[in-house]
Amino acid sequence: MNDWKLIDKRIKQLLQKSKFKESKNVEELQDLLNKYVYGRDVLALDGSAGEYTYKGIQEYKFVRKYW
Repeated sequence: MNDWKLIDKRIKQLLQKSKFKESKNVEELQDLLNKYVYGRDVLALDGSAGEYTYKGIQEYKFVRKYW
């Protein structure tokens, strides 16, 4: 996935309540946040949405304005 629109669409899909409860989806979300929001490995890919994952989501919502 190199196209920012596809990345943005996938992150939005993963943030839906029904998908956010599954650990494999949370792990994919953490990976996308690491790659495209932080640009480095900040979040552990553990499939558990903790404090840092929620901070990453907030950061995504802030930076997506500039995509």
